[in-house]
Amino acid sequence: MNTKTLEFGSFFQQPENAAYKTHDIAFKNQALFYNGRHAVKYLIDGIMSMHTVNRIWIPEYYCQHVSHWLKTCYNTIKTYPVDPNNQPKGVINIPEAKDHDIVLINNFWGTANCSINTLGKTLITIEDHSHGWLSNACLNSAADYCFASLRKSLPIPLGGMAWSNTHTLPKITYNTEADTFKTIWDTTAKAMTQKADFLKAKHSSAKKEVFLELINTAELAMHNHHAIEALPPEHESIIAQWLNFDPLYYKKQHETLLKTLVKPEMHPQWCAAEGTNFGWIYHFETYDHLTRFKNYLIANKVYPSLLWPDNPENYGYYLNLHIDFRYNEAHIAHLANILNNAVL
Repeated sequence: MNTKTLEFGSFFQQPENAAYKTHDIAFKNQALFYNGRHAVKYLIDGIMSMHTVNRIWIPEYYCQHVSHWLKTCYNTIKTYPVDPNNQPKGVINIPEAKDHDIVLINNFWGTANCSINTLGKTLITIEDHSHGWLSNACLNSAADYCFASLRKSLPIPLGGMAWSNTHTLPKITYNTEADTFKTIWDTTAKAMTQKADFLKAKHSSAKKEVFLELINTAELAMHNHHAIEALPPEHESIIAQWLNFDPLYYKKQHETLLKTLVKPEMHPQWCAAEGTNFGWIYHFETYDHLTRFKNYLIANKVYPSLLWPDNPENYGYYLNLHIDFRYNEAHIAHLANILNNAVL
């Protein structure tokens, strides 16, 4: 195995033409978007067109980019405490909520169980499955509405989806002439292609900075753009083509292999208990502990994602190692060797 350009993590490269594992799950009442933020804004705007909403409640511990983006879009947002480590058994309580308030629930790593104590009020729930795509909690959500950022799990430049197991989706039109996200799509697609070439050793290491700059440019543009743009048919068809791809098939295989190859003291306690629906996730109580481990991984070309920066410190720090379809058994064995030589 050539590990010269083997890297774990970061954004998806352009996938190779291959026969990937698929599923036959069909989501009803679905709508596709450029990203998850557009999907949740579509749901919120639709709910607001039908009800007088006093507050929008979002988790106190949540993706910092989405949180900031939503607070820019709406001035009625409040946060409520959550317990990611105990989510399957946890019940959300928001005594201050009023009738027709919107409560955004996050499916932390696929272990969620949408359980909310309404205290006799009529609350409207939206569940975020971006980091639990295709988990049981995602497929069987009891929330009024759901959404997901698909690009977290599927190798596409952009993509988001809204759906509901219980309601008809709102009827809203979008700007069909704006092309900001067409440019963001093209920029991301270019970065994905360049990364694929880099990993095949077609480029010098200097080229890595080029595709990283491209992806950063695309991300910044998304952060600063708040209007929903309609998907053109050519982009919608690409997203739709990947909807039947089964990323959990590969993650679960790789998790099983890691549990066999990685010494027990290096097993993430949380991940081992719940099973993989997103990645191989460690939890750290202190930032110093997190930083030491993260720096060791990066030195070995493992680029984990921190879920998420800029959150209250009392929640600790979740560090995700990518074990998705991009890797084979030899790659996972190499990752296991890196982990076995680490110190938690």
